[in-house]
Order: sequence, then structure tokens, then C-alpha cells
Amino acid sequence: MSLKGIESGIEHGSMHGYRQHVMRGVPTRLECGCLQAWQAEQQTKAASGRGGASSAQLRWNNSERNGERGPDNEGTPVHRECPTAECGRVAIGAGPGHTGWVRVQVDGSREPARDFCSGSCASYGIALAELRMAVAVL
Repeated sequence: MSLKGIESGIEHGSMHGYRQHVMRGVPTRLECGCLQAWQAEQQTKAASGRGGASSAQLRWNNSERNGERGPDNEGTPVHRECPTAECGRVAIGAGPGHTGWVRVQVDGSREPARDFCSGSCASYGIALAELRMAVAVL
């Protein structure tokens, strides 16, 4: 049974209630308190300076916030299962070192240059490096 358009059963006055409004397509009203809960949540996120990212997301991305910086990624292994030995290793020398391998280095990223065995592994490395872009703190 679909709950689209059904207002009964919404937990008014909370973020959960606000999400129920959105999922059901029922407009929020000032009287129910859900809109105020959403506004308070947005203000809390803005005040924390995290831009809505959870602490786990910030750790994964090694984001710089409020002058803090995550650990260097030089010795951090790429967390992806690949059966090829040395896939995702920190780059050494001028080229990838193996024929057909791909070197990934993204300008502005705190992730060091790495060598990958194939295009699909390199795509993972590019995404990881983009997630760890140096973000200017305003």
C-alpha cells in the first residue's frame, strides 16, 4: 500500500516527520513543526562548518576543516581488492614501470600519484584522488 498523499501517521515536529512529508509528497505546514525541525538541522550543519558531511566522511576524504588535516596518504594502501600484486602502489620513478599500467595523479589532490594495473582500477584511483582534493577553507 502506498502512503503517497497520506498525512496520518507522520511524526510531526521532527526530522523524521519532515522526511515522511517529503517521501509522501505531503506539503509541510508551520503548525506541524516539521519545517522548523528541518531549518534547525540546516542551521546546525552550517554552524558545524562541515557542510553536511559526517565525521566518517571527513575522515575518509581527509578533508581539511578548521585548520585540521588528516594523515598523509603516502603509506595508505588503496582499499580495493585487486588480484594483481602492487596495483595501487605509490608511484615510483618517471613511468608506471609495467607495460599497460596506468599512472593516476590528480592535480590539487592530497592523494599521491599511484600506479594501477588496468583502466578499471585506475578509475577507482581517480575517484579516490578526486575525493581527497585540497579544499580551500573559507
